[in-house]
Amino acid sequence: MEIEVVIPVRDKDYELFANCLRTVRRAKRDHVTVRVVDIGSKNNELYKRFAKAMGFCYKYIDYEIWNKPLALNYALKRTDADWFGMLDGDYLIEAEFFDVIADEIEDNTFLQCRGYDMPDIDFDVNNLCTYVDMANSIANHNMDSRPATDYGGFQAFPTKIGREVGGYDERFKLYGGMHHEMKERLVNYGLDMKRLHGDPIILHQFHEKWPSSNERFSEKEVEQERDRHRQIIKELEAGSRMYANQGQVWGEP
Repeated sequence: MEIEVVIPVRDKDYELFANCLRTVRRAKRDHVTVRVVDIGSKNNELYKRFAKAMGFCYKYIDYEIWNKPLALNYALKRTDADWFGMLDGDYLIEAEFFDVIADEIEDNTFLQCRGYDMPDIDFDVNNLCTYVDMANSIANHNMDSRPATDYGGFQAFPTKIGREVGGYDERFKLYGGMHHEMKERLVNYGLDMKRLHGDPIILHQFHEKWPSSNERFSEKEVEQERDRHRQIIKELEAGSRMYANQGQVWGEP
């Protein structure tokens, strides 16, 4: 079973991004392809060089704002893999991550991994390798689980079905919500969600909230966009819609 994992990025803190890719390279198996899709980063050459150094595919899309669904859909339309996965570029994954994922893949399902929040601490990513390393760190630092309504981190589903439902909803610009929206549509399609929490382990690295680190958009503007996302999800939860991006070409910059 082949799986392509896409890591979207736009002007992300380089240290967070590099730590993520180091753990992905450590965990990578022969049946896994990794693609970094950079959507409009100013430092794109830096991300490109590091992705290539890790042995990963890299694609730059010249786009004016953060549109994570577009980055994911670009790869979804072009992959040859049986399954399609999304990993946020601020997560660390354990060395056995893809072994566990391979064991969990079943027909008529999709996968969601719920992670743990790392506190603002100094750490060496080389000391967070195995399941035991990460489990001990969770215990030693009293790490909290990510919110129950957080469906980011890692998400994976059959490529054929992802394409059939129209990919990720490209109305979800700027910040969050697209994973939750996709989760609801995959459930409406008839897939069973397998939510993995603690096996495998994924750790969310501490960082400033996105609005605080972005000069182009105010916190008010981002919150307005998030309110719009919440309304779309609320309407979706109350209905049975399974398709997105209808009547438009999706996954094309």
